[in-house]
Amino acid sequence: MKHALLLRCFVACSPLFAPLYSHAQAVPVPRPAPGQTVSPTDLQYFDISHLKDRPYTFDLPKPQFPSSDRVQREFVVEYIYEYALSNYTPAVTLPTIPATQAKRDTPENALIAMFSAMRTGDYDAWLNCWDETTRNKLIQDAKAGPRDAAFWKKLWRDVLTGAKQTTLVDRVETVDYIILDAQLSGTNAMRVPTVFKFVDGKWLATNDLTTNPILYSFNPTLAGNYSDIDLIPVARLDKDNTQQTQAQQKFLDQRALRDKVMEAGK
Repeated sequence: MKHALLLRCFVACSPLFAPLYSHAQAVPVPRPAPGQTVSPTDLQYFDISHLKDRPYTFDLPKPQFPSSDRVQREFVVEYIYEYALSNYTPAVTLPTIPATQAKRDTPENALIAMFSAMRTGDYDAWLNCWDETTRNKLIQDAKAGPRDAAFWKKLWRDVLTGAKQTTLVDRVETVDYIILDAQLSGTNAMRVPTVFKFVDGKWLATNDLTTNPILYSFNPTLAGNYSDIDLIPVARLDKDNTQQTQAQQKFLDQRALRDKVMEAGK
């Protein structure tokens, strides 16, 4: 089955991956001038979709020259991701196997090997589930900071201990990658998407797409996710998140041309 995933901004990602910067969805009333008293009822919040209603005050002065009433407008950048989706019928309970029985001839077997390594706390076997670039980065991070073997083992124990079972629920196919969506049940219920690619005759997990929004809060049952965002200093954006930087620059370059601009993602 073919679907189009439409995303208008980047949302928070799975707990097993590092989160991106999250935009505030409301704009607080600016601070009053020194000596001015403000009642608690005045300290309300305005959703960014109603910026035209923000009161003028010390931090938001009125236009210096005559101007029209404010009009709410929006600039939309739309990214379209084409992919093929199939659901496992029924969902497949992932077994736990020893590292000596691990196979990587299919993405599904590669996922079984990965979750088995996490459930048994086998850090070396888990490292072997990743492609070379990601594996080397994980090793470097372990040497340079707190994300060493002990860190990952504790994370797996905390997340997986409360999961009664792990099931494979669906599969997303793109040109170069296959994403397998696993469902953790129990007290730590969550969906965990894992990306695989074919490397030298083996299916290996990869972090190639960690800045690609198809992973973040991915839910195949939806046509897409959207969220209003505000302009933000480029320095505060995720350094690898070039798409949002480009989208923001597009807004600055073209916002005066028309109210809405739709741009297909490349």
